[in-house]
Amino acid sequence: MQKWKGYLESICEVALFDYDYMREGGKRPDPPPQLIAAHRSALAEIRKKSSGPIFLIGKSMGGRIGCHVALEEEVAGLICLGIRSAAAVIGENCVISATRVTNTNSLYPGNA
Repeated sequence: MQKWKGYLESICEVALFDYDYMREGGKRPDPPPQLIAAHRSALAEIRKKSSGPIFLIGKSMGGRIGCHVALEEEVAGLICLGIRSAAAVIGENCVISATRVTNTNSLYPGNA
């Protein structure tokens, strides 16, 4: 996600967080309820610092956990990277939509 942070910072503020098992150097992910709680906690911290719309973005497991969080928390949008099928992971309750995308070339150096 560090690479994506670099791309996105040119158009918005970006905040990253790590799950507990990652900070502790573990290889096996925490149980889903603990991952969801960590995601919600990080979202609550961001809400304290920002009054604008908040989008969740996650890659692989972060995207899947973001889907669960978006079902419980109000967010402006959800972006999942590197996820085969969000619907297969959490059922049909997850709707992913983008309301507006402009000038995506700025996200990819060399595509200006």
